[in-house]
Amino acid sequence: MAIQERDALPVASEGNAASGATDSGSPVKIGGVFTTTPSVVTTGQRRDVEVTARGSVFVTLKDTGNTPVAITAANVSTQQGAGTTGLNALVFGYKSDGVGWRADTRPVSVSRIVSAAASTNATSAKASAGDLHRIRGYNASAAVRYLKIYNKASAPTVGTDTPLLTYALAPSREFDINVAGVYFSTGIAYALTTGSADADTGALTLADVVGLNITYT
Repeated sequence: MAIQERDALPVASEGNAASGATDSGSPVKIGGVFTTTPSVVTTGQRRDVEVTARGSVFVTLKDTGNTPVAITAANVSTQQGAGTTGLNALVFGYKSDGVGWRADTRPVSVSRIVSAAASTNATSAKASAGDLHRIRGYNASAAVRYLKIYNKASAPTVGTDTPLLTYALAPSREFDINVAGVYFSTGIAYALTTGSADADTGALTLADVVGLNITYT
């Protein structure tokens, strides 16, 4: 008598607790392996999900250059709860300076000239790299005056140094210039002249420009 083989029937596999219900029985769970030292693998290799003693998944923080960031007392703080600690993770917008990525900034400092002197008013606003944000003031002269911004860590040598930005200030008018965070890799410096040419050294008349405020980071 021949025995007829039958195709194996599919076997359903599922947990014995519904999603969102109180945990019970022995459902198949997604878990991890406790470790105090996360392992290192290479591209294409498999590894277990590694967790801490509290069941948290290990996460490696990296900076914009893909370099791991050390977790120190400076960036870990105690949270509410019984002996728990957590990492204060802040999310920043980033922008490129043409070389790498830097956190976007907001203006925190200001350089002021209340009333311009009878000179080019050469000024160093910041002696290190920074972002220029906004320029406000009033040109009280009946002629156009020029504000020149330099990428320099000291007061500019007007007529010799080349400005990065030059703004024409309309006569007898207020000016409000949104620079939108232009990056200066060396420093932020500026001067005021009567001519637009980079080599111009024309000095202002006393109080030609008043209420000049330059905000930067």
